[in-house]
Amino acid sequence: MGIVLIFGKDIEITLAKIVLSGTGMGYLFLIAVFVEYMINFKYIPEVVPPITSVIIVFLLAVWLFYVAIVKKNTSE
Repeated sequence: MGIVLIFGKDIEITLAKIVLSGTGMGYLFLIAVFVEYMINFKYIPEVVPPITSVIIVFLLAVWLFYVAIVKKNTSE
C-alpha cells in the first residue's frame, strides 16, 4: 500500500483523495486480519502481533480517512 502512495504523490487532489480512501480501507482490512489472527492464536502468545502495531495501523487509517474526507481541496 505504501508504494501506491509513493507513486501517487503527483496526481491531482480529487484523485489523491480517492487513493487515500482506498488505502485507508486497505488498512482497515489489515486491522481486521490482525484482530482475527489475535483471536485465533490467543493461546500461543509467540505468534500474536503486538498490540502497538495494531494501534499504529489504526491511527494511520484514521489519518488517511481524515485527509481524504475532511481536508479541504486547497493546496497551499
